Amino acid sequence: MDSRKIKQFIYGAVFLGIIFLIIFGVYFIWLKPAPTCFDNKQNQGETGIDCGGPCAPCEQKYAKNLDISWVKNFSNADDKIVLVAEIKNPNLNYGASEFVYNFDIYNKFGDKAKSVSDQSFIYNGEVKYLIKAIDFRPQDFSKSELNFSQFVWKPKDDFKKPQAILKEFKTNISTSQKGLVPFYTFTRNLYAGIKGEDVEFLEEFLKSQGFFTGAPDNSFNSTTKSFLIKYQKANKLLPATGYFDSKTRNFINSQIEKIKNSVSETASVYPVTVDGIIKNDDVIKISKIIVNSFIFDSLGIMMSASKTELENLNPGDEKSFRIIFPQNIDVKSVNPNLTKVYVDAIR
Repeated sequence: MDSRKIKQFIYGAVFLGIIFLIIFGVYFIWLKPAPTCFDNKQNQGETGIDCGGPCAPCEQKYAKNLDISWVKNFSNADDKIVLVAEIKNPNLNYGASEFVYNFDIYNKFGDKAKSVSDQSFIYNGEVKYLIKAIDFRPQDFSKSELNFSQFVWKPKDDFKKPQAILKEFKTNISTSQKGLVPFYTFTRNLYAGIKGEDVEFLEEFLKSQGFFTGAPDNSFNSTTKSFLIKYQKANKLLPATGYFDSKTRNFINSQIEKIKNSVSETASVYPVTVDGIIKNDDVIKISKIIVNSFIFDSLGIMMSASKTELENLNPGDEKSFRIIFPQNIDVKSVNPNLTKVYVDAIR
C-alpha cells in the first residue's frame, strides 16, 4: 500500500472517529434517557435493581405475597355459600393499605364457574380473616381458590393499625323461630351502592315479610332494590322506586315497633347472633371497622362465619354491633363459649 492510500485511510478513520464522538456526545447530553426507578437497571446508586437509594426500599418493591393458612366453605340458606380464609402478611415492615382478593369457584365437574373479587387491607405481620358470602348452590360447589393482586404497600410507620377495642360480646342462641324480625330503628336513607349494617337489617326485615330471598348482607345492590320495590308496591308506598326514603323508613319503623310489642323483648330474634360493643381507643377517627365472628360446636369444629361493618367511630366513642348467622344453623350444636370475634379497623 503506497503512502497516499495510507494517508487517506488515516484521514478517513480520524473523520469517522470525530463523527462518532459527536453522535456519542449528542446522545449522552441530549438523547439518553435519565435513569429512573423503572428502567430495570441499577444505575443511580440503588442497592438493588430499581430499589433502594433514591428509589423505593427493596423490601417494599419486592414485598412477599400474602400467605394463605386455610380456606373453608360453609353452606348458607337460599343457595349461598360462605367462604372464609385465614391469611397472613409475612412482611414485617410493610402493610398493604389496599389489595384485591379474588375467589375462583369451581363446580362439581371441576370447571371454574364463577369469580368474585373484593378489596381489603392488612397490616405488617398481621394475621386476618376474609369472609365472603357468594351466590352459588352448595350442592354444585366443589372447591375455591384464593389469589391476590393490586397491592399498595406502605411502610409500617405510615400505615398503623388503629386501636379499635372489643369491649364485650355475647353469643345469643334461640331454638324458637318466633318473630324473625330485626328490632332495629332505621335512621338514614338507603339506595343502590350504599353499604352498612342497616342494609343487612333492611334485607332481614324484607325477608321476614316474604319480600326477600337469599342471604342478607350489608350491600344495597340491584337485588335489594327490586325486592324493596315489591314491598313498596304491596304497601302502597308510592312511587315505588326502590329508594329507601323517609316515607318508607318511617313506615317500616312503625311496623317493627308493632312487632316488638307482640314479641317478648328477651326473645332472640335470630337463631344465632353475636352482639357486642366496639370502642375507638385511638386519638383519631376510625373510618371503618369490620367485625368477624366464628361459631363452633362442642368439639371445637367451626360451624360458620359471619361479619358486620361499622363506619365512622370518633375517638373515645363506643358503638354496638350485631352479627347475624345463617338461619340454617343447627343451634343445638353451637357452643357459645367457643365463639371467637376479631376486629379489623382502618383509619
